[in-house]
Amino acid sequence: MEAGVQRHLGAIDTADQVHAGALTPATAQMGRLPDVFKVIRGPAAPSPAGVNDAAAAVAAGPTDAVAANKPPTERVRWGRVVLVALSGVVSHVFGRATVGVLVPAMADDLELSDTLIGALGSANMGAYFAGVVIVTFTAGRTEPFVLLRAGIVTSTVGLAVIGTASSAAAVVIGTALAGLGGGGIWLTAPVIASEGVPASRRGAALGTLTATMGAALIGVPIATTALRSLAADDALWRPIWLIQAGLSVVLLAALSVFVRARRTERVAAVGGFGALFRIHGWKRAVAAYMGFAYMTSSFANFLGRALEGDHDFSRTAATLVFSCMGAGSIVGALAFGRLSDRIGRPAPWPRSWP
Repeated sequence: MEAGVQRHLGAIDTADQVHAGALTPATAQMGRLPDVFKVIRGPAAPSPAGVNDAAAAVAAGPTDAVAANKPPTERVRWGRVVLVALSGVVSHVFGRATVGVLVPAMADDLELSDTLIGALGSANMGAYFAGVVIVTFTAGRTEPFVLLRAGIVTSTVGLAVIGTASSAAAVVIGTALAGLGGGGIWLTAPVIASEGVPASRRGAALGTLTATMGAALIGVPIATTALRSLAADDALWRPIWLIQAGLSVVLLAALSVFVRARRTERVAAVGGFGALFRIHGWKRAVAAYMGFAYMTSSFANFLGRALEGDHDFSRTAATLVFSCMGAGSIVGALAFGRLSDRIGRPAPWPRSWP
């Protein structure tokens, strides 16, 4: 996850530096990260007479700021950032981490073997990879906000399928749909959340993106435990998925109402694996991300089951362990997001500015 965020951050920063004159296109191509994803804005509408000079001055603002050694003056719209960050909750918490929280109860109810539990993780990550490929080859023709909403809809359908599943096959299909939608969500959410955010603050903005998922990972096990206590049923799991599907619908409506994306915005994809090969240190990045994917698809799904079966944890205690993981995610996301702003990426603005 963090590797994907860093790729977005570096690519957006490179675009800013080229625009500001700090890098030439050739230098950017040789730099640490290529311009894989950037926002393309269409030509501005003709200005009324007498306004052209003012419009030209505004358009030249960023370059002038660099020449005058001034910091960016954009205001971060944190409400927008947090709202878009909640879409990451749908893809990575509702559609992925919840499997590990609920799989002990699901396995008891549907008689899932360890092989089938492993298949859930494989189906989710495999479909997620397919979603990434689809977004990569359609991003240049489709607005990122459209892709984001399509991802949320697909994941929501997957959550509803799991919540009504009566067989192992239905659960596998539901987790695959959730993973497929996750690819559309996670490749576009960082682009939308960081739009209009100064380059010096993008690490913090996207750290917030991941921290929001950590907060949700704290909340899901606690809410699950509370609902099971109210129902006096430690084996409760279907209503949790259906509640998450309902919350995803609410989020989709909120994004449609409160987050307005310009019609001219596009995510420009360089295309295919050629873009990957141009990233400095791409082999290490891919290896790190593959390690993360392996952990997610294997270890996390078996954690609750192993705690109950091998270490005599109660179901409540095994469920709440995931809240501890969520707390760690918040600390790590915010800390490494700030470090990314300070030392992790080429800075388009002078280091003296915070």
